Amino acid sequence: MVFPFNNFMNHPYMTVTVNCKQFQLLERFTVIIYNKTSNLDSVNEARRELFSQKNWPMEKIPPTQEALLQHTLRAVYQAGIWEPVINVSRSLQPQRALDGL
Repeated sequence: MVFPFNNFMNHPYMTVTVNCKQFQLLERFTVIIYNKTSNLDSVNEARRELFSQKNWPMEKIPPTQEALLQHTLRAVYQAGIWEPVINVSRSLQPQRALDGL
């Protein structure tokens, strides 16, 4: 499940859509966070199931697909801003300080 996160980190300016494989994996991961026994892949389907069949309150169900996409786009953008800073910071640290990481 680390693949989408690594891909976002390695390509911080990639275009993310609801149809890209990385987002679909992230969406499935989000469903599992909210309901570990669910076989659903879509957060919208999971929302419907949890709210209508299990009577979960609105504040405890997953975000909509559009909200999850916006959160993902913001996180990928922020990673793109911070990635060069982190790389420069690591190259400036003495090697012995990095040995404990």
